[in-house]
Amino acid sequence: MRKKSLFDYEKIVGGEQLENIINIARPLAGLKVQHINSTKTGGGVAEILGNLDPMLNEIGIASEWSTITGDDHFFEITKKIHNSLHGRDEKLTSDDFAYYRETVSRQEKVLRPGQDIYVIHDPQPLPLIEKRKKFGGKWIWRCHIDLSTADKKVWKRISKFVGKFDAAIFHSPGYTQKIDIPQFVFPPTIDPLSDKNRKLSENKIEEVREKYGIPKDVFVLLQVGRFDLLKDPFGAVEAFKIVRDFFPVVLVLAGSFAGDDPEGESVYRQLAKIIGNEKKVFLLNIPVSSESPLEINALQRISDVALQMSIREGFGLTVCEALWKGVPVVARKSSGILMQVIHGINGFIVRNPRGAAFRINQLLSIKGMRDRMSKAAREYVRTNFLLPHLIQNWVCCFHAVRSSRLSGINEV
Repeated sequence: MRKKSLFDYEKIVGGEQLENIINIARPLAGLKVQHINSTKTGGGVAEILGNLDPMLNEIGIASEWSTITGDDHFFEITKKIHNSLHGRDEKLTSDDFAYYRETVSRQEKVLRPGQDIYVIHDPQPLPLIEKRKKFGGKWIWRCHIDLSTADKKVWKRISKFVGKFDAAIFHSPGYTQKIDIPQFVFPPTIDPLSDKNRKLSENKIEEVREKYGIPKDVFVLLQVGRFDLLKDPFGAVEAFKIVRDFFPVVLVLAGSFAGDDPEGESVYRQLAKIIGNEKKVFLLNIPVSSESPLEINALQRISDVALQMSIREGFGLTVCEALWKGVPVVARKSSGILMQVIHGINGFIVRNPRGAAFRINQLLSIKGMRDRMSKAAREYVRTNFLLPHLIQNWVCCFHAVRSSRLSGINEV
C-alpha cells in the first residue's frame, strides 16, 4: 500500500488547514522529537502514535517512537497505578513503587541522545524523567488519563516525577491536577485514512460478517475496546439482555489484549463465563494483526448502535471511530466520552445499563432519529477529531515548549 501523505487529507478537511500546518511547522524543520510509551500493540496510545509519528516526519520534524519493556510484575504494578489514577482503589506498596522506578530507570538505553524534545506517554515510562540532566532537551508528559478523581496517595508519588517536566498535555481541562508546570489541553484524534476508518467495499464488510457468523436479519449492537474492567463490557451485556426482549438484536463485544495490560485475559474469561451459551452475544478476541483494523472497521459499519459503557475513559477512540462511520453512540457518562457524544444530537449519554437499554430501544424504533444522528455524528468528528487537527496541535505545542514562553493552562 502507498505511504500516506498529509495531502491525502485535503478532500476531507480542506486545503487551508493543511497549508496552515505546513506554514506553522516550517520553522521547526529538523527538530528532533522522541515519543516513548509502553507498548506498540493494542490500546489507543499505540494507535495514536502509529498515525502521528510518520506525519510529523513528513512535515520536517524528525520524530521517532520508542517503547520501554517490563516483566509481568512491572505491568501488574503499572496497571494498578493506571487504575488508581482513574479513581479505583488499588493496593500499592512502597516496594511496588520502588520496583516500578527501578525497572524504568534501568532502561536508559531507550533514550536517544541529542533529542530536542522527549515526550513521555502516560505513567509507565514516567521515571525516565530522572535521566533528563544527562540527556538534556525539553521534556513533555502526555497524559491520556482523566486525573480528576485520582487516588491522592498515588498521585502524590506520581506527581514528583511530573513536576520535573517542562510541560504536560491533557485531553480536557477537567482532567488535570494542580502541578507547577505549564499544561496544554487538546484531545486525541483518529486517522480517517487508516485501515480502521477508511471506506470498505461491501464485499469486505460481508466477508467479515460471515467470518464471525453475525446474522443479517437483526439489529447489531457493538462495543469495541480492550477487555478492561473500566470499560465495563459487562454493562453492555446487561443492556443487551433488556433490549432483546423488544427487538431482534445481537451484541458484538470486540477487543484484544494490550501488551501492557495484564488484566485483559482475566476479563475476557469472566465475560465468556457470563455469556455462556448465549448465541446472540458474539465475544470476539481479535488479536492485533494486519487484518484486525479492517475487521473492526467492518464490524462498526454493520452495527446499528455503538455502545461504550466505560466507567472511566481517558478519551475512547472507538467512540470517534463509530461516529465517523455514522453510527449513533450510546455511552456512559464518563470522562472523555462527554467530549465526543452530544446528548440527543449524535448519540445519548446514560448513567447505567438500564438507561442504555432505554436509549437503544429509542434508536431502534425511530429510524428518522437514527438517520439524523448518523449525519451529525460524522460531521462532528470531521470538524473536531481527525488526524490533521492533532498534527497542528502538536506543532503549536512544540513551538511553545521550545521557546519556553509558557504559563498556566494553554488550550491549543
